[in-house]
Amino acid sequence: MTKTFFDKQIERLKVRFGPKHFDAEFQKLASEEVSKMSDDRFAWVVSTWIGSRKPTDPPRIAEFKEARLAEEKSKKQTTLERAARVFEARNGRSPLEILEPHVGKVESVMEAIEVRRLQIMRERDANPNYDPMQDPKWKKGAT
Repeated sequence: MTKTFFDKQIERLKVRFGPKHFDAEFQKLASEEVSKMSDDRFAWVVSTWIGSRKPTDPPRIAEFKEARLAEEKSKKQTTLERAARVFEARNGRSPLEILEPHVGKVESVMEAIEVRRLQIMRERDANPNYDPMQDPKWKKGAT
């Protein structure tokens, strides 16, 4: 996102909530939080804040961060879904079918990742030298 675009969105927020809430230091911190967001998403977030909040309730820095994290999560989910479709097309099996022997019955690839993360933590508690990349149960072709 360009500085010009960010400044334009801040001006929209100033009109709604008043300029005193968006001093230079606040703008600097907000910019650091959302600089990697897409223009469209940030404009949508600003419009949502303007349309859903009282004029006495401006967004705080934490909400700028939440907006960025929500966009990142959405992008990751889209990437995972695309990868899953490619994977299914090539193997005829869904990623969840392939992962089930390792992580059990899960509802999503994200849930499988979380289960695996917990498995690794448990293994490292028992053996600090545990290397998940060398685990024979997870080698290519296992199962």
